[in-house]
Amino acid sequence: MKKTFFLKNLRAFTAMEILIVTIVTGVLTAILLPKFPEMIENQKASTAKTALSNIHMSQRRYFIDNDEYAPDDKSLDVAATAPDGFNLTVSNNPTQLALMTRDTGAYTLSIASTGSIGCQGSGCSAINMGDTATFIDDRDPPVATTTPPATTTPTAETKEPPEGREDPPAATTTPPATTTPTAETKEPPEGREDPLAATTTPPPTTTAAPVFRK
Repeated sequence: MKKTFFLKNLRAFTAMEILIVTIVTGVLTAILLPKFPEMIENQKASTAKTALSNIHMSQRRYFIDNDEYAPDDKSLDVAATAPDGFNLTVSNNPTQLALMTRDTGAYTLSIASTGSIGCQGSGCSAINMGDTATFIDDRDPPVATTTPPATTTPTAETKEPPEGREDPPAATTTPPATTTPTAETKEPPEGREDPLAATTTPPPTTTAAPVFRK
C-alpha cells in the first residue's frame, strides 16, 4: 500500500524538457564531432614533430663530427623511431634531413637543417603547424635572404609652364644703397665774401738799428 502511494508522487520529465535536452545534445554533437578526428590527428602529428626535432639535433651533432649529415637512421646517436601511423626516412639532404610520412598518405612532415618543419600533402590543412624554432649552423648551406626594397624620398613637384609660354624669371630684390651724410656747405650771398675764406697778412715788423755815441 505504501509502495503504491510512493510511485504516485513521483514527478516525470515533461515533453518540453526532453525536447530541450535533445536539441542541446544535437547541437553539441554537430559542433564537436567534426573536430574530434582533427584533434586526434593533430595529437599524432605533434608526436611526429617531436621525433623530427630529436632527429634534427642528432643530425647536427653528426655534422659537427663528420662535416656532413647522416645518410640513414642507423648512423645517428639516438634511437630514431617513427610513432604509430608514420614511416620514418632519414637522409643527408639539408632541406629534408628526416621525413615522417603518414601511413594513410595524407601528408608528409619534413625537417630541414635550419630546424624548420614543413608539411606536404592534402592533409596539411588539418594540421596545426604552429611556430617552429630555427637553428642555423655556420657550416650549413646558406639560407636565401630577401633584401627589403629601397625607400625613395619624395621630392618637391615642379610645375612646367604651359606650352608656348615662358616661365617668368624669378624676381630678385636688391637692397637699397646706403648713403653717408656729408657736411652741408652754404654759399655766401652774392657780393659778400665768406669771412672764413679771408686771410689777414700780419703787419711787417721793423728792427731798430743800434745808435753809437761818440
